[in-house]
Amino acid sequence: MSKGRTSIESDDHHEEASRERKLTRRNPNQEEEAPVPQQELLFEKRLTYSDAKYGRLVITGADRQKVTAFLTDAERKMAVGDGLRVVATDANGAEYTMELKRNAKPILSNGWAELARANEAKCGDSVNGFGSRAATGAGGKFRLKLNIIRK
Repeated sequence: MSKGRTSIESDDHHEEASRERKLTRRNPNQEEEAPVPQQELLFEKRLTYSDAKYGRLVITGADRQKVTAFLTDAERKMAVGDGLRVVATDANGAEYTMELKRNAKPILSNGWAELARANEAKCGDSVNGFGSRAATGAGGKFRLKLNIIRK
């Protein structure tokens, strides 16, 4: 009796190795994935009853300066005027279009209520807001990643 593999075992092993090589081979015409934009923590907030129930998230304290500093001059003007449309993503990757307005304090409205409902945000939970730019450079669109953290 031989200690080597039988021809059936050898063929199975060869087919499996060949299949693995095919799966890991890259299509040379495939575009590279877009790099993940660098995110900066802009605010952390424990949700108040109003934040969780009334469809708006008020950004207070030192965090409001961080949010304002992250915006371009044009974005700041829009936020003070009619409002800045912002695409926000939750921890599940769902996107929500919100409006950032700045009166005395920055306020996220419109899509915030939908995100809060979808993530079952409650008074006492926290939200972390990370800012990024959709494209490289300062000219890219402002985006938010919002993570709800249960109390």
